[in-house]
Amino acid sequence: MAPDRPDAPAIAHLLRRTGFGPAPGEVESYGSFDEALESVLAGATDDRAEMPDPVDDDTDAAVVWWLRRLRRSPNPLHDKLVLFWHGHLTSSADKASADMMARQHNLLRRHATGNVRELLHAIVRDAAMLIFLDGAGSQADAPNENLAREFMELFALGRGNYTEADVRAGARALAGFTVDWESEAVGFDEEAAARGRLTVLGVTDSFDADRFVDVVCEQPACAAFIATKLHRFLAGSDPSEARRDELAAVLRDHDFTVMPLVEAILRHDEFAANRLNRPRFPIEWFLAAHHAMGTDVDADSIWTLADMGQMPLYPPNVAGWPVGPQWIGTGRQLLKTSLAIDAASGESSIFVDFGESPAERATGALRHCGLFEASVATTSALEAAARQVASVDGGDLLLLALTLASPEAACA
Repeated sequence: MAPDRPDAPAIAHLLRRTGFGPAPGEVESYGSFDEALESVLAGATDDRAEMPDPVDDDTDAAVVWWLRRLRRSPNPLHDKLVLFWHGHLTSSADKASADMMARQHNLLRRHATGNVRELLHAIVRDAAMLIFLDGAGSQADAPNENLAREFMELFALGRGNYTEADVRAGARALAGFTVDWESEAVGFDEEAAARGRLTVLGVTDSFDADRFVDVVCEQPACAAFIATKLHRFLAGSDPSEARRDELAAVLRDHDFTVMPLVEAILRHDEFAANRLNRPRFPIEWFLAAHHAMGTDVDADSIWTLADMGQMPLYPPNVAGWPVGPQWIGTGRQLLKTSLAIDAASGESSIFVDFGESPAERATGALRHCGLFEASVATTSALEAAARQVASVDGGDLLLLALTLASPEAACA
């Protein structure tokens, strides 16, 4: 399918990776890819929105608030990075309370485009994280090692860049924090904290939580690990070794501030060229479908995300949601088709008229869904469907539903 403009596929790709659309007509609103990129980067601003404290520990209300925010975000890139950090520095409402998760969410919002080191300092004393990784109540004479281990393995360094001795010493350095389940406030018990000198990652010093985080961030592996994870999320693949080292240098040279790293990823030719190379996360597809259908998020619809495997505030484990082909399996594609057809038969705020001929209608449906490149097989199937639904009331909405179930719509 030839695009109306040669840069339309690249603009659509940019908006998919840095937001939760594109919304109908959004691609066409930009005069060029460069204009779209500058607008996206300007949208990294934190507008100080906060998830409200859930009433009666109601996580559903918190999830609805977040998804509605993503549906109409004034700052899509900032919100996209909040989602990245939620999947990277994971905690879950399966163990922590809804209030704790809301406060952690707001912590991630405050730091999403800021300094990674400051975020890591904050996360080791966050109530939801301390509960989720068993750091609350840990005592230096017999510490729980979960937080120290996962911090190094999954949050900051990666496997092979620390030893079991580092985990044991790190656990002692992180000991002493408490969480009051009544007030949900984090405290610190000096009697439970480490005393004397510890050796962590080759550094011998008087360690506390802050010294532990600083020493971890000083490791060459830290900047490379964060850069790789963010490149995988935004660009859809791991960087080459040389590119990883370049991006790690960007992060270090800017004192671990995340936006120069994000900008370096988005401005690279490799980013614009490698389109449709990452399956959409269920949240991305879910919100794109709401954009296309003109529908809003409610407490009933959020449970479709649980069925698809990505319920916000409930990551599957401490490793978060992986980037990979599991999001485009046959079962999930059938579920998306069913959900899209249900949406087409429900209430929608849009009226669509894609033209008279099957080719016009197929192209119109693809454009409406922000898809500016499609295979011959997809285009032919939509043209055949357009003929079948031509006389059906609401036929163009059904055509949209089939478009949302296409292989192209499954990719970010």
